[in-house]
Amino acid sequence: MEKIFQRVGHGQGEKADLDLIRNVSGNIMGNTICPCGDAAAMPAAAFIKKFRDEFEAHVAEKRCTVAR
Repeated sequence: MEKIFQRVGHGQGEKADLDLIRNVSGNIMGNTICPCGDAAAMPAAAFIKKFRDEFEAHVAEKRCTVAR
C-alpha cells in the first residue's frame, strides 16, 4: 500500500487507487495471525475513510490541494 500512497502523493495516482487501498486493507484486517497486518492496514483504511475528498482532489489535480 505504501507504493500506492507514494504514487498518489507524487501526482501519479488514479481514483481507482483509493478503492484499491480500501480493498487491500479490508482483506488484511482480521485475516492474518500477525498483529502487524492489522496495525498496518487500519491507518490506511482510516485515511481513505476520513479524508477521501482530499485524496480525490489530489488525484484529480495531480497535486496537493490542501492549503498549508
